[in-house]
Amino acid sequence: AIEEYQEPQEPKADNTAVELASLTAEVAELKANEVILIAGKEQADKEVAELKAKVGALEKSLATSEANLKKATAEAKKATTADK
Repeated sequence: AIEEYQEPQEPKADNTAVELASLTAEVAELKANEVILIAGKEQADKEVAELKAKVGALEKSLATSEANLKKATAEAKKATTADK
C-alpha cells in the first residue's frame, strides 16, 4: 500500500496549566455575572409585583368611578325627564 508522506509532528507545548488557569478565571467571571443577574432579576420581579398591585388598585378605582358616573348619568336623566 502506498501512503502519503507526512511531516513529523513536533510535540506541542503543554499549555494545559495555562488553559486551566484561563478557564478557571472565566468560570469565576461567569459566576460573578450570574450573581449580578440574579440580583437584577429579583429586583425586577419585586418591581413587577408592585406595579401589578398598583394596576389592580387603579382598575378597581376606575370601575368605581365608572359605576358612579353611570349612576349620576341615570339620576340626571331622571331629573331632566321629571322637569319636562
